[in-house]
Amino acid sequence: IFVSDTVFPGFVSDDFSFAPGANVSTGVRWTGLYAFTNTPTQPDNFTIQIFADVGGSPVVTPFLSLSVGSVGRTDTGIDIGGADLFEYTANVAPLALAPNTAFWLSVFNNTAADTDDNWYWAMQDALGNSHARETPADPWMLQVPPVGNRQDFQLTGPAIPEPSILALLAMGVIGLLGCRRKRAR
Repeated sequence: IFVSDTVFPGFVSDDFSFAPGANVSTGVRWTGLYAFTNTPTQPDNFTIQIFADVGGSPVVTPFLSLSVGSVGRTDTGIDIGGADLFEYTANVAPLALAPNTAFWLSVFNNTAADTDDNWYWAMQDALGNSHARETPADPWMLQVPPVGNRQDFQLTGPAIPEPSILALLAMGVIGLLGCRRKRAR
């Protein structure tokens, strides 16, 4: 878990790429907590940023910055060192990115309204290559210790109907067209 908060300050980013045919995102899900008193206030003030990759690190300036504000939080029921782990979900306008290309995601909060806590982005494990920096003007550096982490996030895309549902829809359209032709006669 690493601080990703404008008040601390500290920022975290982690890489991702899309597979061909699944390269549109319409949402972001992530987890985090408030430390060290575990008394989060409302509202949150989240920002999601996406960066291009340069040599295995994010570039300094994001090509997309979305102020998503207070997206609401759901307590996961997990306690980490006396702090509740929360899940957050933000819907975003469809974002199409090149498949098989590395990009970097940064999620951070501004906890100025919470005078006794900072926000920490949870990690999945210590097997990734996430980067951190102190200010938005600083270059990104590999997080240590441990060397690199995999932050906990998921990019979600538009729902794609199953093939069987598409077949049923096609049969329904064909049936409606057939009924329409019979009425025209």
